[in-house]
Amino acid sequence: MLTLEEIKEKMKDRKLVTVAAATGMNYQTVQRLMAGDKRKVSYDTVKKLSDYLEGKDFLQSDPSRA
Repeated sequence: MLTLEEIKEKMKDRKLVTVAAATGMNYQTVQRLMAGDKRKVSYDTVKKLSDYLEGKDFLQSDPSRA
């Protein structure tokens, strides 16, 4: 699993709205993370973004996305 710093580095050139849609996350959550918001980032958020960036199958890692 990628660290938060690795996730932010890999997402620098990504369209956040696309990442949010692909991961099933709220756009504002992704945007705040990239803006360096100091709020606590949940494990689930980091896991979803890490899986997305590593190209893992979301249906396998999160059955609720079926």
